[in-house]
Amino acid sequence: MDIASEISCQTRQNRLFAILREIYQNSPFYDHTLWNHVGLVALLASPAATELGGNGPIAYLGGLLHDVGAAKKGPKDHHKTGAEIAGKILNDLNYPKDVIGPVQYCILVHRGSIESERETIEAKCVASADGMAHFYQIPALFAVAFLELKLNSREAGEWIKAKLERDWGKMLPIHQKLTGEKHDIAMEILGEALAW
Repeated sequence: MDIASEISCQTRQNRLFAILREIYQNSPFYDHTLWNHVGLVALLASPAATELGGNGPIAYLGGLLHDVGAAKKGPKDHHKTGAEIAGKILNDLNYPKDVIGPVQYCILVHRGSIESERETIEAKCVASADGMAHFYQIPALFAVAFLELKLNSREAGEWIKAKLERDWGKMLPIHQKLTGEKHDIAMEILGEALAW
């Protein structure tokens, strides 16, 4: 890659970060933790994809963009709205079509509550990293349960426990190995709290 191409690529990436930071930090549906969440997912998905023989940069972009639909339009069908919004953002920034399509696919199939077969390494890694990140951001899940979903404490505990169980189910062994202890502790604590 020549210097001009490298500068152009860096400029495009900086513009993407600025756009996404604005969207995630000013979401009418979520608080600032969503920006932290997508950053963590991107950082977890990319090396896993590379290690498994996939495309790390595609997984990274998929991680950054996987919740853009939730930030802009709310949680309902955010995998669909997110793929649409991401396509527009990436197209406006002149990302190549062979990047845009795979990133949109990662977004479309990342949710654990939607039955879908993930056919690419990158999509599997984004979904898995999303699940893993939730185990590190449990307080943010409580914020969603209380503030967005308006659940009482028992309902919130049940919702979070079910969500974490779905997340565990979509995680790759590489991420399950790293998160096993957190999974066991979270399930024990939530199980005991819900037994009252």
